[in-house]
Amino acid sequence: MRGTWQCGTAVARIAGRAAHATGIGDARRGDVHGGWSDMPNRTVAAQRRCAGTARLARCGRRLAPAAWPALRAPTGDPRCGRARWRRAPWPFRPSDPEEPSMHRKHRLYLLIVLLSALWSWTPLLAQEPAGEADDGAYAALIAALQKGPAKVALGDQAVLQLPDGFGYLPTREAGMLMAAMGNTVDDNFLGLIVPANFADDDAEDWIVSVDFDPAGYIKDEDAKSWDADELLQNIKDGTEEANAERERIGVTPIEVTRWIQPPSYDAANRRLVWSIEGRDKGAPADADNTVNYNTYVLGREGYISLNLITSLSQIDKQKPLAHTLLGAVAYNDGKRYDQYDPATDKLAAYGLAALVGGVAAKKLGLLAVVAAFLAKSFKFIIIGVVAAAAALRKFMQRKA
Repeated sequence: MRGTWQCGTAVARIAGRAAHATGIGDARRGDVHGGWSDMPNRTVAAQRRCAGTARLARCGRRLAPAAWPALRAPTGDPRCGRARWRRAPWPFRPSDPEEPSMHRKHRLYLLIVLLSALWSWTPLLAQEPAGEADDGAYAALIAALQKGPAKVALGDQAVLQLPDGFGYLPTREAGMLMAAMGNTVDDNFLGLIVPANFADDDAEDWIVSVDFDPAGYIKDEDAKSWDADELLQNIKDGTEEANAERERIGVTPIEVTRWIQPPSYDAANRRLVWSIEGRDKGAPADADNTVNYNTYVLGREGYISLNLITSLSQIDKQKPLAHTLLGAVAYNDGKRYDQYDPATDKLAAYGLAALVGGVAAKKLGLLAVVAAFLAKSFKFIIIGVVAAAAALRKFMQRKA
């Protein structure tokens, strides 16, 4: 089973990943990596192989458990899960009219089965009964959400003054949510910023991934002389080079079309913002593509990134919230950019321009399908697929 959908549940997605795991490549050789299936994912390229490669993350249409309708066939653009879901016949849909929350709970249980296999690698057949498991998992996710206004510690580096109307999911719960949407995270991943009402059906369709990269002190002199047109062409060239590998493993090639936000650097506050538009090759020009709106705050030991993931039709409306969050990050004393000590501190191997489509594009981040992660965890994924399938069969037999 090859086809997988960004926001679909069921074994189709996880089986599709395992089916393609052998064709992903090796990050240590500098290979360019694509996705687990025939779904288009962000390209992940080694720096020496590709200086600038489009970074296209994907987000779910809904961020709550109710967003992932169980076993429903999507239509439309599957890249970021903003598909138009149509109800498909399913004999296992709960039918008790006195239990209005069963649809949500049923879908959530299927999600937890798959997430447990991929995230915690625990034997799923030993899990607690379905009703207790889905109730507890949903409650834990909601309980973990920290709503603004609040102070959120970003590791030992900085504090985020989370505004009212926003919520913050910590690393573990945020990672599970990312996995549910077909994206992986690495050790730099700190959490997710979401709408405070993200569990509601009328929540806005965006998420912000928060990462800290301990790259070292990044010199920003090149921001004074960079050429936006040249940077865009470098990203296009790098993306085209990466497409050869994407096609080899059966992933749809992508193309970069234009700047959504040309690179802009605020030297006084050490903040960088940039964003490009990318789409599947051959996609209609008016397709509502996924947008990664990339913002960074430089520090003494690296940089914090806040990546807004949304749709092209919504980006103009949601740019202000990205800048609000960027301005809400403050480094702790001793971690600020101007406290760099050249005698003792690490100096990054690249300059600021490399964060525009280059280094940032190859990160094992939130939002990418990461071959290096799969290579380290392949045996666990296979075990997880078997366990998830067995647990799913057991659950469906009980419901039947």
